[in-house]
Amino acid sequence: MKNKKDIRNEFRLAVFERDKYVCQGTCRHSYHESELDAHHIYNRDLMPGGGYVLENGITLCHDCHELAELMWNKSL
Repeated sequence: MKNKKDIRNEFRLAVFERDKYVCQGTCRHSYHESELDAHHIYNRDLMPGGGYVLENGITLCHDCHELAELMWNKSL
């Protein structure tokens, strides 16, 4: 059985590969893996498997990820 760290890493890499390592936020720039985050689109608690499914991920650079988190928290 895979541990959570392995599941999270596989999720990240799958999202980055699908999005071709391009931020899907407002900047739309290509980045190195270390400069990217795999953002969960929907709350992980509401999804099967903790939300670690490709359809629930989007590639964002650190700046766009921070903006997405701020906007999500603002909507609560």
